[in-house]
Amino acid sequence: MLAGAELPVVLVVSGMVFVSTVAAYVLGVAASRRLGATMASFTGYAEPLFGILWTILLLAILPTSLQWLGAALIIAGVVTVKIGELLQARRRAASNSAARTVD
Repeated sequence: MLAGAELPVVLVVSGMVFVSTVAAYVLGVAASRRLGATMASFTGYAEPLFGILWTILLLAILPTSLQWLGAALIIAGVVTVKIGELLQARRRAASNSAARTVD
Protein backbone atom coordinates (compact mmCIF):
# COMPACT_ATOMS: atom_id res chain seq x y z
CA MET A 1 0.00 0.00 0.00
CA LEU A 2 1.13 3.49 -0.82
CA ALA A 3 -0.93 6.37 0.55
CA GLY A 4 -3.80 3.96 1.12
CA ALA A 5 -3.78 2.58 -2.42
CA GLU A 6 -2.98 -1.02 -3.33
CA LEU A 7 -0.20 -1.29 -5.90
CA PRO A 8 0.56 -4.27 -8.11
CA VAL A 9 3.56 -6.28 -6.99
CA VAL A 10 5.17 -5.88 -10.42
CA LEU A 11 5.04 -2.08 -10.09
CA VAL A 12 6.56 -2.14 -6.61
CA VAL A 13 9.37 -4.49 -7.66
CA SER A 14 10.00 -2.45 -10.82
CA GLY A 15 10.30 0.70 -8.75
CA MET A 16 12.80 -0.96 -6.40
CA VAL A 17 14.83 -2.28 -9.33
CA PHE A 18 14.88 1.15 -10.95
CA VAL A 19 16.04 2.96 -7.83
CA SER A 20 18.57 0.36 -6.74
CA THR A 21 20.16 -0.42 -10.10
CA VAL A 22 19.29 1.82 -13.01
CA ALA A 23 19.38 5.15 -11.17
CA ALA A 24 22.49 4.17 -9.21
CA TYR A 25 24.30 3.08 -12.38
CA VAL A 26 23.40 6.22 -14.36
CA LEU A 27 24.36 8.53 -11.49
CA GLY A 28 27.62 6.61 -11.00
CA VAL A 29 28.56 6.99 -14.66
CA ALA A 30 27.73 10.70 -14.59
CA ALA A 31 29.84 11.17 -11.45
CA SER A 32 32.75 9.25 -12.98
CA ARG A 33 32.77 11.54 -15.98
CA ARG A 34 32.85 14.62 -13.79
CA LEU A 35 35.56 13.29 -11.47
CA GLY A 36 37.85 11.88 -14.12
CA ALA A 37 39.04 8.31 -14.43
CA THR A 38 41.76 8.36 -11.77
CA MET A 39 39.76 10.08 -9.07
CA ALA A 40 36.63 8.06 -9.83
CA SER A 41 38.48 4.77 -9.44
CA PHE A 42 39.85 5.74 -6.06
CA THR A 43 36.59 7.31 -4.93
CA GLY A 44 34.93 3.97 -5.64
CA TYR A 45 36.94 2.60 -2.75
CA ALA A 46 34.87 4.81 -0.44
CA GLU A 47 32.05 2.25 -0.59
CA PRO A 48 33.53 0.18 2.26
CA LEU A 49 33.78 3.34 4.35
CA PHE A 50 30.06 3.92 3.99
CA GLY A 51 29.51 0.27 4.82
CA ILE A 52 31.44 0.76 8.05
CA LEU A 53 29.46 3.89 8.91
CA TRP A 54 26.11 2.19 8.28
CA THR A 55 27.23 -0.80 10.36
CA ILE A 56 28.06 1.50 13.24
CA LEU A 57 24.84 3.51 12.95
CA LEU A 58 22.34 0.75 12.21
CA LEU A 59 23.78 -2.26 14.01
CA ALA A 60 25.89 -0.57 16.71
CA ILE A 61 28.86 -2.79 15.82
CA LEU A 62 32.24 -1.09 16.02
CA PRO A 63 34.92 -2.09 13.52
CA THR A 64 38.13 -3.72 14.65
CA SER A 65 41.39 -1.79 14.68
CA LEU A 66 42.44 -3.53 11.46
CA GLN A 67 39.24 -2.35 9.76
CA TRP A 68 39.88 1.22 10.96
CA LEU A 69 43.40 0.96 9.56
CA GLY A 70 41.98 -0.15 6.22
CA ALA A 71 39.57 2.79 6.20
CA ALA A 72 42.43 5.19 6.97
CA LEU A 73 44.49 3.73 4.12
CA ILE A 74 41.58 4.18 1.71
CA ILE A 75 41.19 7.82 2.72
CA ALA A 76 44.96 8.37 2.47
CA GLY A 77 44.91 6.87 -1.04
CA VAL A 78 42.11 9.15 -2.20
CA VAL A 79 43.86 12.21 -0.76
CA THR A 80 47.17 11.17 -2.35
CA VAL A 81 45.54 10.76 -5.75
CA LYS A 82 43.87 14.16 -5.50
CA ILE A 83 47.15 15.83 -4.50
CA GLY A 84 48.86 14.10 -7.44
CA GLU A 85 46.21 15.39 -9.83
CA LEU A 86 46.63 18.94 -8.51
CA LEU A 87 50.42 18.78 -8.84
CA GLN A 88 50.13 17.41 -12.36
CA ALA A 89 47.75 20.23 -13.32
CA ARG A 90 50.20 22.79 -11.92
CA ARG A 91 53.06 21.24 -13.89
CA ARG A 92 51.00 21.36 -17.08
CA ALA A 93 50.09 24.99 -16.46
CA ALA A 94 53.72 25.90 -15.79
CA SER A 95 54.94 24.11 -18.93
CA ASN A 96 52.21 25.73 -21.02
CA SER A 97 53.13 29.20 -19.76
CA ALA A 98 56.83 28.49 -20.35
CA ALA A 99 56.06 27.36 -23.89
CA ARG A 100 54.12 30.55 -24.53
CA THR A 101 56.97 32.76 -23.35
CA VAL A 102 59.42 30.92 -25.64
CA ASP A 103 57.19 31.49 -28.69
